[in-house]
Amino acid sequence: MKLVKYFLQKKSVTILLLILVLGGGLFSYVKMGKLEDAPFTIKQALVMTPYPGASPSEVQSQVTDVLEESIQSLGELYYLKTENRAGLSKITVYVKKEIRADEMQQLWDKLRRKVNDVQSKLPAGAGPSVVNDDFGDVLGVFYGLTGEGYSYRELENQAKLIKNVLLRVKDVAKVEIYGVQSPTIDVILNPSVMARSGITTTDISRAFDAQNRVVDAGGIDAGVNRIRIESTGNFYSLDDIRNMTIVSRTGEHFRLADIAEIEESYQTPPSNKMRIDGKPAVGIAISTILTGNVVDMAEAVKQEIDHFAETMPEGFELQTIYDQGYESAVANQGFILNLIISVVTVVAILLFFIGFKNGILIGSGLVFSIFATLIVMLSQGIALQRMSLAAIIIAMGMLVDNAIVVSDSALVNMQRGMRKRVAILRACSSTSLPLLAATVIAILTFLPIYYSPHITGELLSSLVVVIGVSLMFSWVFALTQTPFFIQEFVRRPRPNELKAALFAGKYYDKFRSALRWVIRHRYATIGCMVIMLVLSAWSFKFIPKVFVPALDKQYFTLDMWLPEGTRIEETDKMVMDMAEYIRGQEETEMVCRTDSAALLLVKRFLWTSIQLCTNFGEMQDFETFPSAACPFAGLCFVEVSRTVD
Repeated sequence: MKLVKYFLQKKSVTILLLILVLGGGLFSYVKMGKLEDAPFTIKQALVMTPYPGASPSEVQSQVTDVLEESIQSLGELYYLKTENRAGLSKITVYVKKEIRADEMQQLWDKLRRKVNDVQSKLPAGAGPSVVNDDFGDVLGVFYGLTGEGYSYRELENQAKLIKNVLLRVKDVAKVEIYGVQSPTIDVILNPSVMARSGITTTDISRAFDAQNRVVDAGGIDAGVNRIRIESTGNFYSLDDIRNMTIVSRTGEHFRLADIAEIEESYQTPPSNKMRIDGKPAVGIAISTILTGNVVDMAEAVKQEIDHFAETMPEGFELQTIYDQGYESAVANQGFILNLIISVVTVVAILLFFIGFKNGILIGSGLVFSIFATLIVMLSQGIALQRMSLAAIIIAMGMLVDNAIVVSDSALVNMQRGMRKRVAILRACSSTSLPLLAATVIAILTFLPIYYSPHITGELLSSLVVVIGVSLMFSWVFALTQTPFFIQEFVRRPRPNELKAALFAGKYYDKFRSALRWVIRHRYATIGCMVIMLVLSAWSFKFIPKVFVPALDKQYFTLDMWLPEGTRIEETDKMVMDMAEYIRGQEETEMVCRTDSAALLLVKRFLWTSIQLCTNFGEMQDFETFPSAACPFAGLCFVEVSRTVD
């Protein structure tokens, strides 16, 4: 109890420390990271291996089986899921649940080594294999760039300029561009002209290989200097390609433009397309660093985008598709409001039952515990998100227990005639260890969640840490701040105000009567408790089981699958018709769509296959709105999901 006595004697030190806690808590709240949801690691990776021209059975026997045999030697492997398509092998690698997040990067490095070790065993034309382990990254802000009258190449160039600007913004981890079309130079040959000239496609391919190549042409020694010789022949324009000389097998020379048409185009069929309200677009996705403040980052990105938009050529337009910063700000504001309401509710109940002065005294300990917890959260890199805020709200009722016990014990001691400081010290000495034991037990009840090997352990880890830290601080402040406030603000009863008998009154009498009845009828009491326990366990099966509740956002995602082998042009046409139908609905604000020739795993809040992201003005009609897809139900498989992340 020397520490308690020290704080009671050194008023200036105690006041300074309490002011530092308040100031540090406010500073931490401003500086700490703010996210919508707690970060977690997706414990799976994707191994993609192209094998052009191969059938699914050939892909499986010659590529997938070889890779599987090597990957299965990983000790951390849980299971594999393979998919063999014409010309493509896809292996999804799932690792054991007990692997911690900080061990994942090293594990993915081991996976890459296993995959690289068998590349030489793959058949000619197959590979190289690509290991993708970051498709679970959260892209917090997503913009769409459209340009009336501009080509995909011009859209891509403009998007790259925006990317370079955004990479300099604080807390931006990376910027990725989606919907980019691969540029090509098409050489269109006329069979009749080729027959007359004797030129074959092999001759043209050989000419391209020999012409457009970067080689070391050596150098010339000139005294003390050496002059590097740079070979020419690289292509810098379409005219350079048109003027290329083709030599036939008979030795005749032809200009390429005389036997073929050369024009710029894009890869056919395209691997993916993106449109916003029917206009061709490319997407710009920005992710936040792990400990970053997504709210401030999104605001800084918006300012940079607005500034850059003023310098863009006429016709380009940037539209916000998804802004996690705004969503996080709304979510955090809602939780902060709930937190304030919780604090006010707890303090109001205290005021009602134990009086104004004692209620304010105990309620102040609650505030100090929360502010001290914010300081620890900042120092440990725990962001302000749903889980950490929920932890404070969950612990709210327990945070005042220690202070109530110490305060009540001190007040009872003073009612017994003890001097104020003696009463306070006696209260602290008699309750400190029992309260510490009770606090530790409360913390240990949440500990199994923290050590859970499943994703729940990682997702809810901040909840367990915040609850534990806040409860320990409640015990610390109950033995420091609460005794100090009692000494300074609570008056010791005068001799004529002392009660003749403590714990007397009608409420105490009713409680004693109920307690005597329970003790006399102990078998009936135990029986009732057992029945209630059984009923509560039985009623669990009626409680809906949802790990994460659905979020109320003004978006829905519509996935559409067509039979395998459908041309992407046909897919694009059907999706465009569907998008136009949905855009014609009264509630629709914007429709963003992507379509791809194959099912691809991409970032978490983006989309797979064909999707439409519609922003509602009013949410009450959402349940009936997906019926808009009904005209297309017989032509494809459609699945509607409520949110986009």
